Formats: sequence, structure tokens, C-alpha cells
Amino acid sequence: MDAGENPLPDSINPNNFPAKLWRLVNSPANEAICWDSLGEVIVIDQQRFERQVLSPGSMSPNSPDAFKTTNFSSFVRQLNLYGTSCEYLGCNFPDGR
Repeated sequence: MDAGENPLPDSINPNNFPAKLWRLVNSPANEAICWDSLGEVIVIDQQRFERQVLSPGSMSPNSPDAFKTTNFSSFVRQLNLYGTSCEYLGCNFPDGR
């Protein structure tokens, strides 16, 4: 899936979580999060994602792609809130995710 194929509609706030997620997962420069080979599931390398996206100082606070949280669990709660299907690499969740 390519961000150019399916740009966000003008009605979507570019600063909200789904828009930020869309930009990150479709960015070829970001190696921490991507689509699976079928373009149906988001695959996240947790350690790399925490280091490259969520850690303080990894992005400018004014960046449109900066998330409000630096906690991976909070990020996952946001994914779940929006019903996003994800696979996590290097995660040890007690509920087996």
C-alpha cells in the first residue's frame, strides 16, 4: 500500500492519531512500522518503534507525526481504540498478543 494511492480525505484532521499512523506506516523512510505483505495488517517492531518514534527527542515536538505518548502500551491502546489490526515484533504481552 502506498500513501499516494490512498491519500487522506480533506475532512480528516492531519494531527489526529489515525492520520499520523497513516503517514508513518506509509513512509518508506520509517523502518519501525509497515504494512504486512498483503497490505492488511500493520507490523510494528516494538524496540525500533520505541527508539525511532516514541522516545523523547526522536522527533521534534512540533512534527506533525509526533505522538503525544512516549509509552508503547498507550500507543497500543490507541491502535485498539481505532480497531487497527497489528502484529508486534519483539513484544511479550501477557494476553498473548
